Amino acid sequence: VDTRGVVQRVHFSKQMLFSTYNASFECLLDSEAGQVFSMSTLQVDSGSLASDGSDGREGVPGQQLSMLCIATGKTSYVITLDPEVKILYRWPQPPEEEEKEEPCLPCLALGLASTRATGPVAVTLLARGWGQVLELLGMRPSGEGA
Repeated sequence: VDTRGVVQRVHFSKQMLFSTYNASFECLLDSEAGQVFSMSTLQVDSGSLASDGSDGREGVPGQQLSMLCIATGKTSYVITLDPEVKILYRWPQPPEEEEKEEPCLPCLALGLASTRATGPVAVTLLARGWGQVLELLGMRPSGEGA
């Protein structure tokens, strides 16, 4: 993340022949979104997101799921990094904060949660604090319903 709000994914690799390093860059978010004030990442083994198997769907152990959450001055973004880079959700600033003369900066935390409602399935949970507003966004693995 740079000061203009450009977010890039950098992948480093090493060539064995001459022991040289290469870097490849992939733009995740351009500067149109504005400066990034908060960021949170989550990388889990998809097997930990699996259901108990009773519905016939199970995660693939060893397959990594990577997520990134970014908050700018007006919007928060939930981005998946693997298997492909994709913006999953755009979450606008809370209406209560839009009306304030002295704006507050957002704060993000991303993690896994399991409750009685979700059963043995772990749900990805994003907590966002913005001024005096605390919001939670629950995200289920694809195929689990809304």
